Amino acid sequence: MASIFESAVNMVRDDKRAYWYSNYPPEVRKMERFLKDYPDDVKIEKDYRHETGEAYGLTVSVPMKWYKTPSAPHKRTLTDEQRAAISQRMKNSRNKG
Repeated sequence: MASIFESAVNMVRDDKRAYWYSNYPPEVRKMERFLKDYPDDVKIEKDYRHETGEAYGLTVSVPMKWYKTPSAPHKRTLTDEQRAAISQRMKNSRNKG
């Protein structure tokens, strides 16, 4: 059976905070980094840990202005000449490094 991961963001307008929950390990590690790097802005609301002390789920509150709703990827319509110019710039960039 595959592991099921969950992430959720709840925003409380009057509180001006967003409550972010996840049990997805990369997001939990990101939350832990935010806790260390921004102790005045990020607060632990609920902490779910194994006996080893490893977090398997975490709920933190962050300033609501940190939250950005998802958006569709930006599509660019390029001519063949524009694609060739971009390709050449990338090749030049790789050769300089």
